Amino acid sequence: HRDPVQGYDAWMRELRGLASVTRSRRTTEALEFLTELGPRGDQEGLAQLGVGDIDAYLQQRCKGSRRQTIEGYTVCLRSFLRYLHAIGRTLADLSSTVLGPRIYDDEQIPSALRPEEVQAVLELTRQDCSPVGRRDYAFLKLLATYGLRAGEIVALRLEDIDWKKEILRVRHSKTGAESELPLLREAGEAVLRYLEEARPESKHRELFLQVQAPYRAYKHGSILNCVISARLKMAGITPRGRK
Repeated sequence: HRDPVQGYDAWMRELRGLASVTRSRRTTEALEFLTELGPRGDQEGLAQLGVGDIDAYLQQRCKGSRRQTIEGYTVCLRSFLRYLHAIGRTLADLSSTVLGPRIYDDEQIPSALRPEEVQAVLELTRQDCSPVGRRDYAFLKLLATYGLRAGEIVALRLEDIDWKKEILRVRHSKTGAESELPLLREAGEAVLRYLEEARPESKHRELFLQVQAPYRAYKHGSILNCVISARLKMAGITPRGRK
């Protein structure tokens, strides 16, 4: 299957001007399709390709997949079938027979909490004076105040807070860039209470540490998923729609 896949890549690059990431994804799916056809993926077999073959492949390929994933598969397959017909490998243009799920504009945008719900969660967590409560309140206050990503919060280090100049330095996980943000009073006080009352003594320089020995830093931001879920449940709040 090497020749048709390499030819497909060249076709996308030279005639369609597609980016390397897009070409890589589509050639991977093209190879998946040809491999599934087995011996019928050669030149003679492709010439006999029909709608039934397409349906059978998609039924197998998309089993158990989400609508968004299925839509991606169908886009790639349509493109490859269009190429096969353009170079004469298939007698008919079968790309129009590939039907994917309908994806509506903005349907992947997650739901948001209402301001009063955010305030209710913060107030309930603030009343928890345990080490876990102090940590969670600092987490949530940083989230609610600055809109930081979970990974950016757990990556904060002690030296990232300049208490005299009232500056919070953040390394953005998506871009690698750094920002200097004003250290707002309520967020700063939440972090300070955590440092004074809840953070275990440690040589680690990360701001937030695990609440149980050996008090290591968090490796990734998944801890915030646990914190948010638990605090929403305590407040009796169930987000609507996609989480």
